[in-house]
Amino acid sequence: MNTTGRTMIALSAMMGATSAYAQTAAPERHLTAGVRATATYDSNISRTSDELRVRRGLTKEDMRYTPSLTIDALLPLGRQSLSLIGAVGYDFYQNNTRLNSERVNLDGAAGFQVSQCSGAFTANYARRQSDLGDLFFITDPVGTISSRVRNQEDIKSIGVSAACGGAIGIKPTASIQQTWVDNSAGIRRISDYSSTSAQAGLSYSRPTFGLLTLFGSYSTTSFPNRSSIVGLPDSDGFKSKGGGIRFERAIGSRLSGLVEVSYTSTDSQRSVNDFSGITYRGQITQRIGTSLLWTFDVSRAVQPSNRVDANYSVEELYSFNADYALSERAGINLNLYSRDRNYRGGFLVLGPSLVNDQTRSVTVGGRYRLLRRINLTLAGTRESRQANGTIFDYKSTRVVTGISTTF
Repeated sequence: MNTTGRTMIALSAMMGATSAYAQTAAPERHLTAGVRATATYDSNISRTSDELRVRRGLTKEDMRYTPSLTIDALLPLGRQSLSLIGAVGYDFYQNNTRLNSERVNLDGAAGFQVSQCSGAFTANYARRQSDLGDLFFITDPVGTISSRVRNQEDIKSIGVSAACGGAIGIKPTASIQQTWVDNSAGIRRISDYSSTSAQAGLSYSRPTFGLLTLFGSYSTTSFPNRSSIVGLPDSDGFKSKGGGIRFERAIGSRLSGLVEVSYTSTDSQRSVNDFSGITYRGQITQRIGTSLLWTFDVSRAVQPSNRVDANYSVEELYSFNADYALSERAGINLNLYSRDRNYRGGFLVLGPSLVNDQTRSVTVGGRYRLLRRINLTLAGTRESRQANGTIFDYKSTRVVTGISTTF
């Protein structure tokens, strides 16, 4: 899930009036700041085959140390509210030091209620080293292989969403979001993009029925640097539009679900194999007793791509997460993850091109509260990817240990 999505889910619960079954209790004021430190062992830091790793000049195994400051704050202001959640830190690599980079992820929001309307303004910022699984070697026009892998991504977004009406009846809904993605590496700047997305709908809500919404959506994404850097006559990009139906329902306080089905079509500025078809997302969450909480998510969506050789991808995601509290101090969790991507719209291929891939991972972790404000975590992940061409295939094992405190 992207950062804006996490913020909006939190605000939906916080503001109380944005769904048919939300709680009406006022949000509680809190301010929690903290310090967190993690150490990550990675058996395949390059997220590629050994052949491609050697071309990039990377050491296969590495340790990454990440100290960071965290914040989780919510300030109610009458019927309005302000919130900020996230972390600011830095990644230090033991062997591949050229990958050292800031790691920032901040989500801010201002919730509002005016008469029968409620909603939120959101702002999100993230900065990090690009996923090395999406950075491949390229050749310049004279055939020289570039092994540069250092690329910092800046992701910024702002948005607003609103719904008008009471807990029972028909009400209109609308949202709009603007996102900017910028890259630090020279050749990667041709994939800087700006994206605007909007959605409008009409909902029917009733506490015993749930929330049913008919909606239409539209988005446009442009890659402005492709005209100045590559010499294209104009900027590259694509548009996407669609419409569908979404249903949300909670059964008591322990079981809730969401199902959304829509039809989406894309139209690129250049002749590519554009996508038209069914997109969807679904989620079911259940709490069993006081110890077990599990969630299953599934989705299929069109996502802009921050890659040189693609405009967007059609992604299918499946995720299962279960958390079990062993006691007040200790707990364990399990995550199963599957992602299939099909890339579309490549216009510049300077080497092997990733057309599609399938990534699978299993994560098992645990947590322990050592003292009232000191928490320990340990998690292990086994991940693999299969793609077109073995040069993109990899397997990796990661072990993450962490300690955090709040004040």
